Amino acid sequence: MNLLLKLLNLLRKRILVTSRRHYQWPLAAPLDFPRVVHIENTNACPARCVMCSMDSMSRKVGIMDFALFERLIGECAGRAEVREVHLHGFGEPLVDKDLARKVALAKRLGIPFTYIVTNAFLLTEQASYELIRAGLDGIKFSFYGMTRETYEKVHRHLHFEKTVQNIERFFQMRDRLKAPNPLVRFQFCPDLAGPEELPLFFQKWRPYLDADRGDLFYTTGLHNWAGGKDYAALKVPEHLRHCAWPFMHMQILWDGRVIPCVFDYNGTVALGDVTHDTIEEIWRSPRYESFREIWRQKRSASVPICAKCDDPDGIFHPRPVDAALQPTARRVIPQANARSRRLRFAFQDIRRDVKLELKYRNRLT
Repeated sequence: MNLLLKLLNLLRKRILVTSRRHYQWPLAAPLDFPRVVHIENTNACPARCVMCSMDSMSRKVGIMDFALFERLIGECAGRAEVREVHLHGFGEPLVDKDLARKVALAKRLGIPFTYIVTNAFLLTEQASYELIRAGLDGIKFSFYGMTRETYEKVHRHLHFEKTVQNIERFFQMRDRLKAPNPLVRFQFCPDLAGPEELPLFFQKWRPYLDADRGDLFYTTGLHNWAGGKDYAALKVPEHLRHCAWPFMHMQILWDGRVIPCVFDYNGTVALGDVTHDTIEEIWRSPRYESFREIWRQKRSASVPICAKCDDPDGIFHPRPVDAALQPTARRVIPQANARSRRLRFAFQDIRRDVKLELKYRNRLT
């Protein structure tokens, strides 16, 4: 089984290198549709975390209407380009009471990978059950602090014990249901909580995570939210900077406006509106293409949010911790199911890559 998986991964890499998508497309013609569609189900959040620009957000707060979400997912379904749909943006996704229903719709229509990022403060037992049963593929917990004092200093307005209980209950629920999904990305920020708390983080949460499901620990640095915070100074000169967002990702706000990326938390740069046009029409529009051209010509400083953003520098990007600290296989889900799941994902990836190669071959010659 492991040999077969390795062969499949080698085949997929061969397809990717042959098509040169990862190397040429960002500088030439993008795909006809984004690879990752970020749908902000809400920009509301009960927390005021110190690393977040929520205090500076001035745009209207709301929740995306289910009918609009349904239309957007319908547009994404069946597109070989789409690999992931993220059901969050600049807010706490669990504020949306329809979140599990939206996840279930996305999975029913064939979206390969659905994903949310949460602080878990609103992750009740019912919410955990509904999300697991809906088929959510991935969830990231942002949890910065292993004592009440540290945690509540970082995650202002949240409560340490309640959040810990919610996360523990989520893992227990996933085990009780023997559900293979969602995989968990558990993230810690030593810059905020202090490196001395990192061993406590692993000690506490490693017994809950499961390698069979693809769970991973990550650490992250601080970023500046395109000028919303001043944690990091830009280091990479403009002519060496590159951003994948205009070429691979689309960020849709809860009210339908399309912006360049999640870091434009106030929605200052409008690239379209899905209440008027389709995702593909906006993605292929002259306005979007003009924005890409700015990056091709190395003129990102001409856009205020891009000029201030440290994302192209790669300063804060989450990174997996050493393999020795990563979770072990807990054998909660049947091993046959775990292996067949990995094979299914590998075959799905290859099938989509082949479809893309056939569709875009002429553009790469």
